[in-house]
Amino acid sequence: MVKKLIIVVVVLGVGFFTYKNMFSNSPDQTPTASSSSQTQKTVQTDTPQLVSTKPDPLEEAIILPTQTVEITFNVPIENIGELKYKLEPVVKYKAKLSDDRKTVIISPVSAFPVGTTFTLNVSPLTKFDGKKFLKEGIIIHFKTIGYKGV
Repeated sequence: MVKKLIIVVVVLGVGFFTYKNMFSNSPDQTPTASSSSQTQKTVQTDTPQLVSTKPDPLEEAIILPTQTVEITFNVPIENIGELKYKLEPVVKYKAKLSDDRKTVIISPVSAFPVGTTFTLNVSPLTKFDGKKFLKEGIIIHFKTIGYKGV
């Protein structure tokens, strides 16, 4: 009986070890597509470009009416006055830059209307440090959560 139990434990251990090694990434394996694309995502250039959003992804995201929206660039924006953008439909909100001036933080003054689709349009005329500009404008669509009532 004890021999059978030992044999079962050894077989299960070998099976688990084999299964675990089949799915681990050892250093000699070729990187997967997701890891190589992640490496490309972190490469920064001097040309201004959008590098991240919050929520991520912001395109077609559904947010809470009181939630802030953030867009981050790889190069600092000169100042809030040089940020050329439009949020439609027109609502009351505040926009400010992070301390490093790379992130634009858009916050509703009270709350964004429920069930509304917004378009954030960042113009290529936005001026970044070093008198740099976006190669093309950025258009992002997001929505606030809908309310269907009771």
